[in-house]
Amino acid sequence: MTRFPHRTIVPGAAGLAVALASGLAGTAATQSEGSQTFTLDQAAYLSPIAGTSGGNPFVLACPAGQVMVGVTGKRVAPVMTVGPLCSLTPVDSVVGFPHATSAAGTGTGFPYTLLCGSQQVMVGLELTYTSWVDVVRIYCRPWANQRWSGAETAVGPAGKTMLSASPTTRTYRCTRAEQPVVALRGRASVRVNALGITCDEPNGATMISAPPK
Repeated sequence: MTRFPHRTIVPGAAGLAVALASGLAGTAATQSEGSQTFTLDQAAYLSPIAGTSGGNPFVLACPAGQVMVGVTGKRVAPVMTVGPLCSLTPVDSVVGFPHATSAAGTGTGFPYTLLCGSQQVMVGLELTYTSWVDVVRIYCRPWANQRWSGAETAVGPAGKTMLSASPTTRTYRCTRAEQPVVALRGRASVRVNALGITCDEPNGATMISAPPK
């Protein structure tokens, strides 16, 4: 059995339907063509959305073929806005310059950027929340041969929890080495109310779910 890194190897519309149905169910699918049997990508990992109620649902995804290498936004004590920093995956020791896509939240504050090191990708997110998301921290690992591995590095935090508050902290990490973080999901209004991550193969960005309810 040969494993291919991208879903696009599925021949025909019927094969694509099989891939989508099996992927959303959380298991790998197989597709045969002649004497070849292909194993399709695993389903994307969607972490829980941690935080408080309120705000408008959002999904902020990197373009297909790119992964998250950090987050950026504005903060005061809480996190007012958050958005992904996306980059091409490392190829022949070359990494595309990280760039912001869009951001969730409409508040103003001091700019912040949490960025993974050279040749690293984002593999996890930690958030602390009270009445909204107060603090974010990211986790990064080296990326090579279409996999993350090696020692994990924590970057951050950004934001601040008020001393009088009773905060809750949640940490989510990607579960498969072939799947770094490719999107942020959550709810936001003036501030960021809740936050989670989606992990997937870099060219599997189309598998990201609809915005959370």
